[in-house]
Amino acid sequence: MEVTPIVEGSSYSDFDALASFAGDPAQFWPRLCLHAKTAFQAQGACLLLKTHADGADSVRMLAQDSPRSTQRVVQSGVVPELGSMAENTLHTWAHGLLILALPVVEGPMLWLVLLEAAASQLDEKAREVRVLAESYQARRREQRTGEQVLSLSEVLDLGMDLGKSSSFTEATLRLCHRVAAVIGAARVSIGWLENGSLHLKATSHGGRVTSAMQETEAIVRAMEEAADQNNEVAYPVIAGSQAISREHKLFTQSHQGCAVLSVPLRNAVKHEAVGVLMLERAAEDGGWREVELEQLRLAADLVSPRLSDLYAVSGWWGKRAWRALRSWSSGLLGTEHTGWKLAVLVLVLTITALAFIQVEHKVKAPFLLKTDAAALTAAPFASFIDEVHYHLGDVAKAGQVLLTLDRRELLLDEANGMAGRDKYDREARAYEAQGK
Repeated sequence: MEVTPIVEGSSYSDFDALASFAGDPAQFWPRLCLHAKTAFQAQGACLLLKTHADGADSVRMLAQDSPRSTQRVVQSGVVPELGSMAENTLHTWAHGLLILALPVVEGPMLWLVLLEAAASQLDEKAREVRVLAESYQARRREQRTGEQVLSLSEVLDLGMDLGKSSSFTEATLRLCHRVAAVIGAARVSIGWLENGSLHLKATSHGGRVTSAMQETEAIVRAMEEAADQNNEVAYPVIAGSQAISREHKLFTQSHQGCAVLSVPLRNAVKHEAVGVLMLERAAEDGGWREVELEQLRLAADLVSPRLSDLYAVSGWWGKRAWRALRSWSSGLLGTEHTGWKLAVLVLVLTITALAFIQVEHKVKAPFLLKTDAAALTAAPFASFIDEVHYHLGDVAKAGQVLLTLDRRELLLDEANGMAGRDKYDREARAYEAQGK
């Protein structure tokens, strides 16, 4: 289990003020921690919070009176055993640690760890701290319940606020701040799709939004996960959700276990994601619930058309013209009316081919040329044709050689005759020498 110190305690510890406190949890828990330290006359106090990461429970420091107290708690080895301690009970541990498991109305578990507590009547002091923690959580729950009762009117008011906005930037800023106030989120951010990629446009924290900031890149990665799936994505995961939440999980782990929710802003015509509304909530306030998701989904569907209209007329005229051209091209090249688009494409290609491609066509007309008068000439000897000097249709004049016969057999006969003559000449000279 991992322990992460996050906040220093304050000097404010009045019981009556804490009993009626209705402000932010980041202010209440450090004050409660310091109040408990004073009430128990302890040398140190830490408030631990159970979070969920990597499929297992982990613990981080929610409040502390000093970093030294945190170090002693970690070294004591009590952190891995906190999950086995029953709620509303007071436990003692080695190294002088006193542990109080606080009641949980909703959200994660809380443990108050006191170092070297010296006060008497520990049970009474523990009961006092439990009452403060339980009453504050009940007030927070009642506050959120009251907000949910007014959810429909709040959503309608949100739509009216955006209707008063004259620019896309103004509308996104109003939306972030209004949603953060209504839903009780620590931060609300809006991303918008431009040229196929998501860009952070506004956040309820204000300030300049720069794409090169590491924090901005983390927010955009989580938003892209929701935009790619065109679905709401939350971490911790809402019961029944099948969406992939890898980037949201990484964002939660790197931001002290906060609960994060991304809601797509969809195009009213094609129902495709054109932007994302991302909300963050402190870990001590618990995860997002189905009721809140429905409220945010309704708000997103209401404000998306207005934001799309404002975005279409934002920027200089060249940028607006380019966006209009891209929108027209996406309709022309999209997946709708595929049959008609294919027929038109085939017709255009056919006309183009007929107009520009040249094809040579030859007409076949076979015929046989015959002469009116034919002359038959016999070969002077039996042989085969060796060469033909003229073909059908050629013009030949008198005295020209038409063809040549193969004379190889005649030449062989001539050679044999000459050889026989030479033989008989030799025999005759031999007989003459003998006087015969």
